[in-house]
Amino acid sequence: MPVATLHVAACFLPQLDRGGWGVVSCGEDGSVAEMSGGLRGTTCNRMEILAAVEGLAALSRPGPVIVRSASQYVCNAVCQGWLANWIARGWRTAGKGPVKNADLWRRLVPLLEGRDVEMRWVASGDESPEGRRSMVLARDAATREDLAGDEAQEDAPGAPPPPEIPAGSPSRPESRGAPLPLPVSPVAAKAGRGGEGLPEVAAFTDGACRGNPGPGGWAALVYLDDCARCLELTGGSPRTTNNRMEILAVIEALAAVPDRSRVTVYTDSRYVCDAVEKGWLRKWRATGWVRRAGAFGPAQPVKNVDLWQRLTPLLERHEVTMRWVSGHSGHPQNERCDRLARAAADASG
Repeated sequence: MPVATLHVAACFLPQLDRGGWGVVSCGEDGSVAEMSGGLRGTTCNRMEILAAVEGLAALSRPGPVIVRSASQYVCNAVCQGWLANWIARGWRTAGKGPVKNADLWRRLVPLLEGRDVEMRWVASGDESPEGRRSMVLARDAATREDLAGDEAQEDAPGAPPPPEIPAGSPSRPESRGAPLPLPVSPVAAKAGRGGEGLPEVAAFTDGACRGNPGPGGWAALVYLDDCARCLELTGGSPRTTNNRMEILAVIEALAAVPDRSRVTVYTDSRYVCDAVEKGWLRKWRATGWVRRAGAFGPAQPVKNVDLWQRLTPLLERHEVTMRWVSGHSGHPQNERCDRLARAAADASG
């Protein structure tokens, strides 16, 4: 059976009091995705656990997975039964003291349940190309300027105050169908809780292609926990189209949201936005993924049906609103996604 592999890494910069984590996820179908994040006032061990948590949470398909980590702490906790013992003792050690990092271990436990996970300790660090890349992602994440504080750490510095939404932006409406303000920063995207008590998530996506078809890349920024943390996801394909990369970016963004949520997806793709918001996707599904004959020609199969079929259950799982944003208009998250998608396309060529 094909097996997915997660190459996870973490780093801590004591001189800056910052840590970062990175993951290169190699799917059983040959797909490759990258994600990373960081926090101020954290520890290396917390980043090691968080790398495993975020990597497993982002897997959109069930099946066996190998996690390659240089952390004996994480590998032993899973493989030598430490986690099971901690749970049995009510998150207490054998010496009856509280288990360190219990908040992160509690997030890891349900991700291990119901899935065949093999932890592999890489004694001298993961020297594979994917392993080296995961460490680069972790180091880059640790040096980002906009890192939030690790709230679970004692005496951790607080997160910076949220920037204001620009003058003239509409206040956030309660109606799902009304236009939402486009935030100028991830913290400004923070929105509170919806009427159903669902968590609010903001996702920014983009796709790129060098030729059409040609080498392509996709990228997504997914802001979770009221924007306290951000997942930065990228991937690519050696021969694809721009539309496929745009759809795949939305798929991967939604798949990375672990719990049912109210998700606003910002994209500069009219194709993807209209397919969801104008009901095209619902009509294609009802007609067996065939476009009906009309003024523009005879009936024909819907293009990119394999990706639309992957997107459909994710739209059903979450309450999703698509919001179109003009590309290359200076919006920081859209510009960041554009750079990441183009870099992924270059790496895929």
